[in-house]
Amino acid sequence: MDKFDGSEDVEDFIFKFKYRARTHAWNDATQVDLLKMLCTGVALEAISSVADDKKDKPDELIKALETSCAKKAREYRLDFTRAKKKKDESYENYGIRLKHIGTKAFSRLTADEIEEVVIEKIVESLPDDLKPTIIAKEFKQSRDATKLISKIMEGRSYESEENVNVKEEPIEANKAFARNFEERRSNDSRA
Repeated sequence: MDKFDGSEDVEDFIFKFKYRARTHAWNDATQVDLLKMLCTGVALEAISSVADDKKDKPDELIKALETSCAKKAREYRLDFTRAKKKKDESYENYGIRLKHIGTKAFSRLTADEIEEVVIEKIVESLPDDLKPTIIAKEFKQSRDATKLISKIMEGRSYESEENVNVKEEPIEANKAFARNFEERRSNDSRA
């Protein structure tokens, strides 16, 4: 069995553990020893927090895992649901952050399914006019989607900067024309 740090699906870990315990007819002492050996990080903290008089009962250790680690998975799902792109965050970094949270929040999904969920979440954050373009590409990897999004958004930023300059030039030209017109007019009136 793989080590369990509490970030994966606790129900899956417990199911596999109990299945092996029944299959191999492990006694309570063996189950307790194996749980202590397999658990790391948050999971180890959870079983270590069990009262001394219950530490030799595998069911008590499993309850502690369920309570502590199941809560963690729910928190990751909530974090994923609430995750928004930060103002100064690139789309690439947003995608990486979502994938990191998504991997912990949806540990039962395959890597491809997590990519789908991450891409959907990224698309939600886009301006409405850009969503169909990204959806039509049918990306399989979030990093590919975020690269294209970043290029498009950089282009939009560049275009908007150009538009500002283009708008300012006619205004400046009109001011210069108006000054020249006023000077000619005053010169004509003096003559």
